[in-house]
This record gives sequence, structure tokens and C-alpha cells, in this order.
Amino acid sequence: MTRQRKYPQWPGSEEKEVPYDTEHFKMWCVDEENMSEQSARIYVSRIRSAFEIVFKGDYSIFELLAQAFRGYSTHPEICLKNLEMVSGYLGKLIELMSLLPADEFFESRGLKYTSKTISEWASAFSTYHRYYEWRIDKLRLKLGLPPESCDSRRDRMIPLKKEYCAYLKNECRYAPASVWSHVTYLTKLKYFFLDYLFEDDMFAILLADNEDMNSALPIFVDLIGLVDLEIEMAEKDIADRKSITLSVSDLKRGKKALCKYHDFIRDRIKASQDSAQHINV
Repeated sequence: MTRQRKYPQWPGSEEKEVPYDTEHFKMWCVDEENMSEQSARIYVSRIRSAFEIVFKGDYSIFELLAQAFRGYSTHPEICLKNLEMVSGYLGKLIELMSLLPADEFFESRGLKYTSKTISEWASAFSTYHRYYEWRIDKLRLKLGLPPESCDSRRDRMIPLKKEYCAYLKNECRYAPASVWSHVTYLTKLKYFFLDYLFEDDMFAILLADNEDMNSALPIFVDLIGLVDLEIEMAEKDIADRKSITLSVSDLKRGKKALCKYHDFIRDRIKASQDSAQHINV
């Protein structure tokens, strides 16, 4: 593999390569992961296959990384915060990919891959994620910080995610790809808009009390209204918006997933109330 002798401070390519910063990723696989050059190329190939089939060629997952590196030399503290946030989101995408029901997913698309393929793709993306964790650690050390993430948002999850997926599949009759898409866009909306807007895990706060989730429903409606306002600002290209990394399409798809999540919580509450009434009778 013909390559540079050292890594640049930050990726400088403006081209939409898949994955972003491909050559330095392959260098890292050989230098830091002790892979052969052939194995590094295979990992890149798997990432590209997952990009086309699972992510439908949506480059935004890599574009977010490219955007996060801006300001590396002029505003490194802000750059670090953005990198940690995007890296956390990439980790959530990998987790969601690993949970895809592979046989159903491939069958619905008329593809003849084995169920092992998803785990191979997720593994390749996980390696790519580690590469960015390594880059982030380099920046932390440059800033005199310990080489570990301090972004609490990285560990935030969608509460009742498995139950939400079951609701989309069984009650809404969504295909596996649609279920995965809804969870992905809801995660993205939560990560880059709702949590960022409030600096708190709003879902965890709203659903903390399993005995009284009724009070959460009108607040979820309010959150949907906030997304509508953000969509309006994005469509009018108003500068003072809160989700700089989200496109209008991301916001609209995220809103649709949030509406379905609201319906899921509402139906869950109703089922719980009906069950309690039955027991009392």
C-alpha cells in the first residue's frame, strides 16, 4: 500500500469518499490494529456495502464527521465537543445495524446475503468508529485532557426501544427496513436536536415514572411542535436554528418517527390501564 509517512492533523479531503478519510483509516488499520493491507481493504469494502444497502447511500453519516473536524486548529475545544457528539451517534448507528433482523431485511430487498453479513458490516463500522475514537483521543491529549470521552450524551438511548420496534412491526405492520429507519431517524433527531436543545435526556425524564406516563404525552406533542418550528427555520434557511447538522429531510423523517413514538407511548398507557381495570374487575 503506497501511503504517506504520517497522518495529517485532521482529514483534509473535501470529496465525498466512502468511508470518509478512507486512506488514513486503512493506514490506521495496519499500524494500530495490526491488520494486513488486504484485511484493511476488505473492511473498507464492507463499509461501502453497508453504506449502499443499509444506509441507502446517505452520505450524511460521513458528512457529519467531516463537519465535526472543522475548526480543529482554530477552535479545538468546540471541535472536540462536536467530534464526541458525532462519534457517539455513529456508535448508536452501529448498534442499530447489529440489531437488524438480517434474514427478513435481505429478503424484503430481494438480496441473497447470509445473516452473517450484517455482523461483518457492523464489525467493519465498529473498527471505523474506533479509528475516530483514536483521532478524538489525539485531540484530547493536545488539549491536555485524559484520553476518554466526557460527553454524557454518548450513552443516551431511546427508552423502550425494543418495545417501540415491536410496536412498529406488529401494530403498524412495518417491514424490518422501515422499523430500522424509524429508530435510526428518531435516534438522530434526539441526539442532534432534542438532547442538544435541552442539554438533558428529555426522553429519560419524561418516561422516568412508569406509573404516570400520561403526563408525558402532551410534552411529546410539544416536542413535535418544536421540530415543526425547526423544519420551518431550516426551509427558510434561517441562521439561528438549533440542529445545524440536520437537513430538512432528517428533521421531517425524525418528526415522523417521533409521532409514531408518541402513538406507541399512548397505546402502551392505554394497554396498561385496560389491564389494570380487568384485574380490578
